[in-house]
Amino acid sequence: MKNHHFVTDLARTVTLLCVAVHLTVSSYARAEALFVQGPVANPVDASYLSGIKIFSNDPLRFRFIVSKQVSGDEEAMLLIKYFFAALTIPGQDLWVNLQPDEQDRILPQPLARTGLGRDLLSQDYALKQMMAEALNPQGETGKAFWKELYARAAAMYGTTDIPP
Repeated sequence: MKNHHFVTDLARTVTLLCVAVHLTVSSYARAEALFVQGPVANPVDASYLSGIKIFSNDPLRFRFIVSKQVSGDEEAMLLIKYFFAALTIPGQDLWVNLQPDEQDRILPQPLARTGLGRDLLSQDYALKQMMAEALNPQGETGKAFWKELYARAAAMYGTTDIPP
């Protein structure tokens, strides 16, 4: 019975990971185009694995339950591939890094061989683009952010000369 709980807990954890990393589009090129050129997708419309049915009489038999937003078998299979990749790759290798000063640490080799790694890298890139756009002092949001940041720095430290 303890093994059943472990498998169930593991399945839930990995499913949550898949929810966190899945874009509403199913390929790297489409994800990049979405964030570079178009509007940001509504998270409510995101596709995700919502559960796994494990058959108690045959623990190696299971059925994936996907959200209603899944547009077809191809997208469902992508989610399932994410799930299996996340199960088989050691936890310490489930990361991506696009820091310009760490070009030798972009993504670990086990993750680099998977679509999950490619899509996580795409999401990191998209996040950095969105943050750069949001924090750009030329834009409305960026102006408000920097104005507030300098006001807080002045109030807390008595200066707006913030070292790098």
